[in-house]
Parts: sequence; structure tokens; C-alpha cells
Amino acid sequence: MDAPALAEKVRTPHKLNRLVLAPSYQTGRFDSHAVDGPFLFHRRGRYYMTFIGWDKIGYRSGLASSQGTSSSRGGADSTPGVQA
Repeated sequence: MDAPALAEKVRTPHKLNRLVLAPSYQTGRFDSHAVDGPFLFHRRGRYYMTFIGWDKIGYRSGLASSQGTSSSRGGADSTPGVQA
């Protein structure tokens, strides 16, 4: 299979005109300067997303959860003990 045909076959059917994940830009938050590595999964009727945040001091992991797939991280429920 040639590259253009393969690209069309694996292309995502859903596109958003905004970032899926962005820094919080809030002083003191672990994700204030950068975020990366979102990993989405579904379990027991909820959607979860793990991600990495950077605050110019170090990296930390975050976990967000939501009933639906279109919620923003800020509107999602945070797992207790995890900043997300």
C-alpha cells in the first residue's frame, strides 16, 4: 500500500479546530507551562486521560476523567490526590 492510501485509511474521522490539550497558564499549577503525552481510555462508563505537565521545575503526571469525550480538562472531574 502506498503512503497516501495508508494515510487515508488511518486518518481520524473527527477533527477539532482547537487544541485537545493545552497548558493551564496558571501560576503554581503543575501544568502551567506545557502539557504532553495525552493517553485516552474508556473504563466502566467513564473516559480517562493521562497526561504530563511541566511547570519549569519538573514533570508530573495528571489524570482527568469525564462522562463524555468532549469535556475540557478544566471541566473534567479530577481523581482525588491528582492535579488535573
